[in-house]
Amino acid sequence: MTPNAQPIAAAQTDPLVTEADMLVANPVGGQRGADGGNRLPVLICFGWGVGALTTAMMSNIFNLLVLRFATDFLGIAAGTAGLLLGASKIYDAFADPVVGAVSDNWRSPRGRRRPFLLLGAILCPLSIMALFFVPGIQGGGLLFYYLAALILFATAYAVWSVPYLAMSVEMTDDYHDRSRLISYRVNGGAVGLFLSSICGPWLLVYLGGGRSGYQGMALVMAGLILLSSLICHRMTRGASFNVRTVRERVPLMRQLKLIMANRPLSLLLVQKSFWYFGFAANQAALAFFIKYVAHLSDIWLGAYYMILPVGIIGSQPIWLRISKSLEKKYASMLAMGLFGGLELTWLLASPGESKLILVLRLLGLGFGAGGAILLIQSMFNDTIEYDFRLTAQRREGTFTGLFSLVEKAFTALGVAALGGFLGAMGYISSRGHGVVHQPHSALLAITIGFAVLPFCTALISIAVIAGYDLTQERLNSAGPSHV
Repeated sequence: MTPNAQPIAAAQTDPLVTEADMLVANPVGGQRGADGGNRLPVLICFGWGVGALTTAMMSNIFNLLVLRFATDFLGIAAGTAGLLLGASKIYDAFADPVVGAVSDNWRSPRGRRRPFLLLGAILCPLSIMALFFVPGIQGGGLLFYYLAALILFATAYAVWSVPYLAMSVEMTDDYHDRSRLISYRVNGGAVGLFLSSICGPWLLVYLGGGRSGYQGMALVMAGLILLSSLICHRMTRGASFNVRTVRERVPLMRQLKLIMANRPLSLLLVQKSFWYFGFAANQAALAFFIKYVAHLSDIWLGAYYMILPVGIIGSQPIWLRISKSLEKKYASMLAMGLFGGLELTWLLASPGESKLILVLRLLGLGFGAGGAILLIQSMFNDTIEYDFRLTAQRREGTFTGLFSLVEKAFTALGVAALGGFLGAMGYISSRGHGVVHQPHSALLAITIGFAVLPFCTALISIAVIAGYDLTQERLNSAGPSHV
């Protein structure tokens, strides 16, 4: 990527940016985009997109099965399990920004980010196995072990995901090519959902369920995560990256002033908080909804994540066209509205519902989710480029750490809140022995978490993002004088 020349020159004269870090780029070949930036080669886009399998499989297994495994097979009370998940994310509040800042300052001939991908490729599979290969201990020892396993998971996910996402900001500086690059990530994430649905719920059924079934599933998942991580690391070796050549400390208050001046970034962070809170609660409630409300086997839990990725992948060319016709903001509002409205229709679902209606609903949800995920990430990359054009500082890792923190913290809060809500509404935990008949209040809590909450958070997200005003024209004209 060839950085815009205006901010670099301004960094030498503007008092707000005289202490900015100076960077040079490792250019990569490709066609020129509409904004004058490099249009990335398909193979590099594909290789980077493969890395999304790692993040998708990690987060999907965490959101989908960890809470139920802890309550139904380890015998941890739902409220206590929710507290453990929340406590691990307090640690995450430190891990993500630290990893982002460290990767910003890392020196390597292979770039600032890719060495972390290699380390994450080792830690991520180990953390998945730690969550499901639990020693035969009880009481306080069990709680201490599981909290440690959750912290290991948070560390591994941070080491992988923060530098991985930061790479996308360095790889292209073209307004619409950012969306194109992110579409590969969305497609990779959809494939990751598909694979984790097969290797998760379907393997649980095939292996006979119980703790041994979860452990067999964890081994397969760990292998797939290792493979996708190594492929991503290998195929992105030719991608553009920034090399730090001068390091001067910028005072904290000045950094905060510059961050607060980036209003589009602030709005995206608020919007993302609500969106991922509702989305995570919905995903965590899915396993409970399938089992206790819809009275379906875990085969349908897998089918859910077979059909949803089809809608996500199929939606990408359409949302790319829509985002060029409309501003990205309006396209994202349309996507979130579609997703939230279709989530509310689960209130009409019943055990005898037509399978055709179920499939169409899932395809529509995938279509809406695909647009929302694509455009949120693309807009976020725009805000980082906007920050660079205002300040001449390259802080991809720092901002991505903050963005990832918001995503993971509110994802964990959504899961934790669902666990606490289920506990308060009388959900009965077990150790996997026999069928548990849940009270009506617990079934109501499951339905609210699965259908009503994501609808409400989608509406709030739309209201927040309505104030986002970073258009292509404003981004192209941005400079230090606008701070």
